[in-house]
Amino acid sequence: MLSTLYTLPGDPRRYRALSRRKLEQREAPRGDAYETVTVREARPADFEALVRLAALDSKRLPDGRLVVAEVDGRLLAAVPVRGGEAIADPFEYTANLVMLLELRAAQLRALEGDRLGGTSAPAARRCLVARPADG
Repeated sequence: MLSTLYTLPGDPRRYRALSRRKLEQREAPRGDAYETVTVREARPADFEALVRLAALDSKRLPDGRLVVAEVDGRLLAAVPVRGGEAIADPFEYTANLVMLLELRAAQLRALEGDRLGGTSAPAARRCLVARPADG
């Protein structure tokens, strides 16, 4: 059997940090996406599930309003509406869920700014438009 040794340029600690971050928020393989995801604002009844989610992620429960991703009746991720660090189940595929929640939080912030007269309607619409991939 032939084995090959690959070496990476630069500081090896950088690659360990990158792999650790990948483990923190696992991305679902293309064929294993969630069939149904509910994105909604957190309710008082979600408090215990959010505390458990924060403990699983080894983070504090964020303050303020949260948007959550629910799959099969379980909260898998939460993002503060006002911005800040997400909490997510480290044992599930959550990277795409967190991106979806961040988008929804940005939409809510823009819409809230419209109601308060701080943001224009086009700013709220920009949150809905996806950027084309650089090809």
